[in-house]
Amino acid sequence: MENQEMEKKNQSALATSQDRRGHEEGSEQEDFIIPFAKLLQPTSPEVSELPDLRAGDLINSLTKEKLPKEFIPICKHTYWIRFNPRSTNEPGYDPNFGPGDMLWKSDSPDDPRVKAESKFGPNGEKPLATKFISFLACFPGVPMPVVIAFAKTSINAGRALNTLTSATPGAMFSSKFSLGVKKVQNDKGTFFVFTVVPAGKPSEEEYQIAERFYNQFASKKDLKVHEEEPEETGGEAGQQTDTDPNKPLNW
Repeated sequence: MENQEMEKKNQSALATSQDRRGHEEGSEQEDFIIPFAKLLQPTSPEVSELPDLRAGDLINSLTKEKLPKEFIPICKHTYWIRFNPRSTNEPGYDPNFGPGDMLWKSDSPDDPRVKAESKFGPNGEKPLATKFISFLACFPGVPMPVVIAFAKTSINAGRALNTLTSATPGAMFSSKFSLGVKKVQNDKGTFFVFTVVPAGKPSEEEYQIAERFYNQFASKKDLKVHEEEPEETGGEAGQQTDTDPNKPLNW
């Protein structure tokens, strides 16, 4: 009798999980947006608007829910973006564009703009373009893929993740990692950056979910990443278009 009751419960749960009524029409790829892992800074609007969130929290940009620390990288996309400075007095300001506007974007390391504007100058001048190392990732328990973009002060964490995944045999999503947060203080103020360390292997179920996301999204070069209204901020976390210095712009 107990086994029969358990079987009924399992069948009921399965039926519920397969109930997709209302989704008959389907959707085009262009109608989906992929959230990104947003690292909250002291000036992030969520810190003042949502009582349960604090600077240093890592959230899903779309749902505003906290993300778990462990994640499974699915695939990588590296690109460079040059933003117009927010002040007309800053080096490289282009008067033909507005403050903070994107001047160009490229995913080719052979692009002349990348070669000319993504390196430090001979006297230590900062690069005009920002390099992003972005990973499409699966967070266990989160029913959608999430983009993690490493840039600026978090670029070393992205390089570490790239090194670790490249040195590990098998598919990228055969390894799990932990995304940490480190508090940094300097003459510009207090901000938070990413850290990455290995976290073992995903479970069989986690691997299958990551593989499904890989098959669905890895070949797409026009994925729409969640966009937010730009925030006017200063210091390390706001030189470009948002309070998150690792906010990606599409895929």
